Amino acid sequence: MRARMRMLSELEPYRHLTVQEAVSLYREGLLDERELRLKMDFTSYVSRFERENTDIVAFGAQSDYRTKIDTIRKTLLNYADERRKEFAAD
Repeated sequence: MRARMRMLSELEPYRHLTVQEAVSLYREGLLDERELRLKMDFTSYVSRFERENTDIVAFGAQSDYRTKIDTIRKTLLNYADERRKEFAAD
């Protein structure tokens, strides 16, 4: 459980901010849209990652920790990009 919490804290962008605070910073041009999308839907993106792969702790067990975090983070950002394209198509 401790490993999972550590990973989630490293994966969530601006974990020290609430979603409302992050939105405010985005409106001021201080935050990237992809990071904001990831922040807003973080839990659902992690759930999707785990459905499509395996739980985040077990994922990439043969990789070093930094590579594992980077790979998961890139995947989560790709999910945020997909979501943005879905909204743009509507």
